[in-house]
Amino acid sequence: MTAAEILSPEAEQSVAQIVLQDLEHIATEGISINEVRITPGEDQYGDPYYHIVVVYSGNGDLLDPAWLNGFKRRNREGLAKWGVHLTTESYVEVAEYREWLEMSNTEYDEE
Repeated sequence: MTAAEILSPEAEQSVAQIVLQDLEHIATEGISINEVRITPGEDQYGDPYYHIVVVYSGNGDLLDPAWLNGFKRRNREGLAKWGVHLTTESYVEVAEYREWLEMSNTEYDEE
């Protein structure tokens, strides 16, 4: 397998829409989704994947881990239509997003 390719703008928008629809039920419960980012990557074995980052504001305690863990199962078909087969997901509060980006940078060295 080769590294995941950058999605076309149409594919990225469609994948983001799938994520937003999956999380639709929480928007009325005190959480709003600010942004969905999709970044291609390659794992330590050389397998391609897409990392989905959901940036939200509001009460993060309302993010039900059981629901979030079922994302791939619920959306496998819709994601596959856009060539997205393997994903990882992160849910980051908007106030912590900048720090999260710095910490998740592959060039980051812990001291």
